[in-house]
Order: sequence, then C-alpha cells, then structure tokens
Amino acid sequence: MKGFTPFKHMSLQAKFLFGLAAIILVGGLIFAGATYYTLQDLLEREVSAKGELVLAQAEAVQNYVRTTLRPAMYKTLGHEKFLIEAMSTSYISRRVMENVGEGRGDGFLYRRTAINARNPKFESSALDLELIKYFRNTPGAESWSGYKVIDGVEHYLTAHPVVFKQSCLRCHGSPENSPHELIERYGSDRGFGHVAGQIAGVTALALPVARSVASIRGAAITFVSLAVGGAVFYFAVANLFFNRLVVHSLRRAADIFPRYFPDDEEAKNLTRTKLPAWSEPGDEIEEALDAMESLASTWPRRARS
Repeated sequence: MKGFTPFKHMSLQAKFLFGLAAIILVGGLIFAGATYYTLQDLLEREVSAKGELVLAQAEAVQNYVRTTLRPAMYKTLGHEKFLIEAMSTSYISRRVMENVGEGRGDGFLYRRTAINARNPKFESSALDLELIKYFRNTPGAESWSGYKVIDGVEHYLTAHPVVFKQSCLRCHGSPENSPHELIERYGSDRGFGHVAGQIAGVTALALPVARSVASIRGAAITFVSLAVGGAVFYFAVANLFFNRLVVHSLRRAADIFPRYFPDDEEAKNLTRTKLPAWSEPGDEIEEALDAMESLASTWPRRARS
C-alpha cells in the first residue's frame, strides 16, 4: 500500500505557493521573536545600568558621610553629640534620593530598609526580606537585578545588600552606647542588636518599565506588520512571475503533444491551457513526464504502423 502523499495531486503552482507561504510564516515568526527579545534585552541592559549608576551615587553619598563628614562632625561637636541630619548615612541618603525623585514623574522607587529598622517606615517588606535572604545565602553577591511587580506595576529592580560595619554599631549595637538624640527620637526598642558583618538590610531601586515594555511590543508589532506587508507583496509578485514564467510554459509544452499526435487519444487529453489555474488535478511536470513515458511506450507500435 502506497503512503499517503497530500501534495501529489496539487498543481506545481500550488506546491510552490504553499512552500513559499510556509517559509514566510516561519521567517516572520523568527523575525518577530528576534526583534522582541533583542529589544527586551536592550531595555534590560539600559535599566540595569541606570539602576546601578543611581545606587552607586547613593552609596557614594553614604560613604562620604561615613568616612569624611561624620568624623569631622565628631571633631566639631564631640563624641557625645550626634546630629542625625548630618551624621546618619541612612537619613542623608534617603533625603538625597527623595530630592532626586521630586518632580521627575518617572515613578522610580528608592528604598533602604532593614530588619528591625529604627523607623518603622523603613522596616523590610516581604520583597526586601526575600532579597536579604538571597544575599545571606549567596556569599560574595554584591547585587541582584530582575523584574518585579510592585503595587500592580512591573518594575526593574536593582538591589544591594546593607552590611553593618563596625562604625555602624555605635547607633545600631547596644542602646546603652547609642547617642541620646536617637533614643529621644526613636526610643530604645528598635534598630539595635546588630553585629559587624551582618547582612540585615537592603538598598533597592525600582524603575517602572511597563511603558517601555509596551513600547517594545508596539515596535515589534509594527516591524512584524511591515514584514507581513512586504511578504504579501513579495508573495503576489512571486505568484505572478511563477505563473507566467513556469506554469504557462509547461502548459504550452503539454499542448505540443496533441498538436503533433492528433490521432493519439492520450495526447489529446494532455492539453492544459483550457483549464483554470486552480482546478488542475496534478503537478504539471509530473503530467508532462507521464505523457513522455506514455508516448515512449507506444513508440514501437507507431513505428510499425
């Protein structure tokens, strides 16, 4: 029993157009996917670089306060005084980032949180705790970045761990050693008990990317639409040229047989020019070959007659 061949009874033109359509479809899908993922990768690299730059600026401010401004304030005020607005790295970095974000309208979120934070406003959220756990379980990791949905909006989040240093323990170690200005403002219950080298907080910057992702999808759709339009035009032109140059020539070749063998019934049945293009029962080349084989098989009989 012969295998089922669905293309056997299609015309040559139909086979060509079917193959061309398959190539255009596969090529269009590959092009659309490549375009989308290329733009997505470009967006991710851009927002990642931007996030790292902003966090580096915030950490540079903290390092300046920790190594330069705070020692200078101790020399001026003495070690018994602590001016939060000029000596707290967390307070200063938050205020600086708030000023950066004012009036921009891009919706970026900056958070510096800690476990058992002195100010309850900056207590670590579920997302912050997840990041802290990641840094604790991944020694040596200095950064984490990826997409997160925050308040129903997709963001690209970049986070760094907060590692308590020895200089931080005066304010975050024991309440007895903490400046009385902090105790008066925040009390003695929260923000203490940390040790040097402990990862108990996270600094994170979240940049909204919903608009950018929508723009990427819109650009991908536009490129695909242009590609489909070009493919349809190419499809139509290829169909016209193939019909004129190939199919029409094969039909003319098939008409030669009944012209030169008017008494042969099989040759009379080979004429194709009278049939519509899409009603043909088979491949023109195969039928021409069948005709040649038929005539070749009857050639000795014709020669004897």
